[in-house]
Amino acid sequence: MSKKAKKLDFVQRERVHVLPRNKQQEEYMRAIARNDITFGIGPAGTGKTFLAAAMAAQAYDNGDVDKIIICRPIVEACGEELGFLPGDLNEKCDPYLRPIFDGLSHVWNDSDIQSKLRRGTIEISPLAYMRGRTFVKSFILSDEMQNAVSDQIMMLLTRFGEGSKMVITGDPTQRDRKSARGLEDARAKLEGCPEIKFVDFNIDHVVRHNTVTQILKRWMVPDIGPRLVPTPV
Repeated sequence: MSKKAKKLDFVQRERVHVLPRNKQQEEYMRAIARNDITFGIGPAGTGKTFLAAAMAAQAYDNGDVDKIIICRPIVEACGEELGFLPGDLNEKCDPYLRPIFDGLSHVWNDSDIQSKLRRGTIEISPLAYMRGRTFVKSFILSDEMQNAVSDQIMMLLTRFGEGSKMVITGDPTQRDRKSARGLEDARAKLEGCPEIKFVDFNIDHVVRHNTVTQILKRWMVPDIGPRLVPTPV
């Protein structure tokens, strides 16, 4: 992105306000505003996907980008298999991309989103279909990337073109492909590069219901083996 206008600009459209709910969300939004590529890594419920989608809508409304590209690995029991789902590509991918559309719908109404999908200004592109493309003046949202292998992350990053922004999100604790280490490899190779920022979230940054925080805190305690229960006398 241009080096101009490096200030943090929170999302605001008509009466809709999307503001950070904690310091980590504020850092994340600032990173997206100031860098070309931002990685948001951490547990569910921290707002990684929602905030990125809202900022993508803002960038489009401000004329900073001409298109929003939405992608993620489509992971099922047998890998990336879309052919057996009914409908066109958008309909096949829709169940996998609802978190992103939830963020967009906080800024735009459903008819706006559907109109942009028809015109191609919002484009759905499964990660497997992106090879050979270059995205110019686009906001690329790539979700659930804990399921991407290193080569897929590299392929995605090299789609980046002039005037674009990219946000890559993932939660390594929800990895469906046990061999997928793309996020870890990206951090090892790219952390510290100019215009690339990694922002980490943890359980304390969850903004869903407090019960979700408590579940995550208990669920993520390392398994220390079976507890010994005394035999009743």
